[in-house]
Amino acid sequence: MPLIIGVGPVANVYARILSSTYGVSRAFFMRSDSSKGLPVSFGKLFESASLISDLGDIPSDVTHIFILTSWRSTVQVLNRVSLTFAGKILVEKPHIYTAEIMEESCKDYGGNVFFAANRRYYRTVETFRKEIQASEVVNVFVTLSEDLRRYINLRGARETWEVLLANCHIMDLLIYIFGSIKLLSISKRRFDGLFYEFSAHLMSSIGAPILLRFNYDAPVPVGITALTSDRKSHSLAPVEVYRRYDGYEKVCRNDEYQRNEYKLNESCTLMEESDVRIGFGRMIDAFVRGDWTRSVSYPERRNLASLISQIDRAG
Repeated sequence: MPLIIGVGPVANVYARILSSTYGVSRAFFMRSDSSKGLPVSFGKLFESASLISDLGDIPSDVTHIFILTSWRSTVQVLNRVSLTFAGKILVEKPHIYTAEIMEESCKDYGGNVFFAANRRYYRTVETFRKEIQASEVVNVFVTLSEDLRRYINLRGARETWEVLLANCHIMDLLIYIFGSIKLLSISKRRFDGLFYEFSAHLMSSIGAPILLRFNYDAPVPVGITALTSDRKSHSLAPVEVYRRYDGYEKVCRNDEYQRNEYKLNESCTLMEESDVRIGFGRMIDAFVRGDWTRSVSYPERRNLASLISQIDRAG
């Protein structure tokens, strides 16, 4: 029987998957303010949906715990639950957002804690990863773009950087695909006195140089592109679409075209299903089966925390 901690939009997705896919009919819930009661939408999904108010009094028939809380309380809730609960625990991101919090609050929790990152379960991502591992990576280009005003209004400029990068699927995928990453250099520019663009030169443990560009609210395609030594280009832009290009053709100018053109030879296109529950569903299935293969590991969490702190301090 599951205990779902948190009642936000992500918790709603989890509850629907547990109810519809796994036929779960009974579930416990917990929210930060138990006096508000359980949202009606959750009660409709299960024959029995009960709200508990104290983490120190987890019912004995709870077999799985899903920590789907706000970013400010995730680590604190995990630390408390992991002390008393021996069953399986799934933790939604962001798991950490600075090296300081990693040192103060996190540890290697052991084999019963599953750190979630649902994009790791996309077929497009796994195809990209296998293609990359089968060849030598020449270089990697990564572009991020976000409208950060709402983040800043909620959290302040400094925490916005940290939480955004810790919560970013692409940042997690860089480590998942290319191994541990270190910062070599970075340049930053501030715009409108509000936020800034940065370009960072990174290096991965497999020897892949990575150019990471963050453009504040810019109209640019977001994603990852990797060039390999076999003259192939592999693209996740967006993450839901994988494309492979095998070289290109140069079309010389003629009577119809007054300029030279370079046409990419697209040899493979794979599209993930558009339903956001696909990644969540595969991830929950792995969690329930005890398959920790794609769970975000402790070294990966430490690496991301360290990288975020380096980006924050540099420049």
